[in-house]
Amino acid sequence: MTLLEAIKSGHDRVASLLVKGALLNIENAGSFLRTVIVKGDSDLVQRLLSNGVDPNTKDYDQRMPLHVAATQGQYSMAKLLLGAGASVFSKDRWENTPVDEARVSGNKQMISLLEEAKSAQLSEFPNVPHENSMH
Repeated sequence: MTLLEAIKSGHDRVASLLVKGALLNIENAGSFLRTVIVKGDSDLVQRLLSNGVDPNTKDYDQRMPLHVAATQGQYSMAKLLLGAGASVFSKDRWENTPVDEARVSGNKQMISLLEEAKSAQLSEFPNVPHENSMH
């Protein structure tokens, strides 16, 4: 059983054992994470993040899971991703950030969440160049 299969199946004890020596195929896990976000399965998203799936993995369009959550209006998914360290500054291949995606969708609650996260990330890492600190 692979680590990703253990996480998908809800075998948290197996996942915790595998994580000590297993190599997780991050590309597949990131793709699966984006799919789960669209479905709104917060329990599975939390399990994936807790078992080491990077919240900042990018797909072929350079979109991160946070881009997907913002586009889909998945507020609870966005909160989980932000709590796991997702960056609000990452740009996709069209130069859009998750904040831009939220603005396009018009979801005021999501815009507010991401703007607050943007301010927090700027203040937490003031000397780190952000991809889009002026956007």
